[in-house]
Amino acid sequence: MTTADEAGSILSTVDRAARTTRAVRPSRALPLLVLGLVIVGAMPFYVLDFHREDGIYEQGQMFWSLGGFLGTKAGVWTAIYWIVTLPLAYAFIAWWYHRAARRNGVAVHAWALVGTGLALFAGLLLMLSKGPWGIFANLYIRGLTPIITMALGLLVWAIVERSRGLLAVALVFLTSAIAASLYDFVNVTYRLGIQIPDEWAELPNLALCAAVLFASAGIYAVVERRQRAEARA
Repeated sequence: MTTADEAGSILSTVDRAARTTRAVRPSRALPLLVLGLVIVGAMPFYVLDFHREDGIYEQGQMFWSLGGFLGTKAGVWTAIYWIVTLPLAYAFIAWWYHRAARRNGVAVHAWALVGTGLALFAGLLLMLSKGPWGIFANLYIRGLTPIITMALGLLVWAIVERSRGLLAVALVFLTSAIAASLYDFVNVTYRLGIQIPDEWAELPNLALCAAVLFASAGIYAVVERRQRAEARA
């Protein structure tokens, strides 16, 4: 029969083991930071050019529709940026988590984020190559649908990891990504008295999505640092 002291000792051991596991678990801040940097890196490709007359509004062309139909100066390079950079970002995240798991012995379900994100992005490319989208035009006209695939990947990751914190981040990020695809947030900056050149009208939308990821990464970094300090105490 277990005495009260023995039960307390067992609970203390379990609690200490849980704190140690949390302390050595690979950081969840890194994927958020990496994906946020990918969005920031896309900003130069979303500077608008209102003088283009080379078929940017033609339906069914994957390169144009991936970058939106608002007329970015970079044109086809917008699509190339996403096609190259997003898979590289996911590859880096997968490699980093694999290396951290081998070093610390604590695995993270990175496949849920990486696999889902890549699959959704590939599906997006396939859908865009078929075009036109019809009723979905308002969703992809700004060319921010790659960010929605990122948000859905985070959502699946949060569910697989059974993390309420990640779930909250994913839901906020998904909401921001959808809102950025449907609404021009430059209208908000105008109401706040911040004048932005018309050519930069897309950038507040990208900045909003990146800010959600950076803020979430910062919070996770602080929490994880505290957990490591508690484990050492």
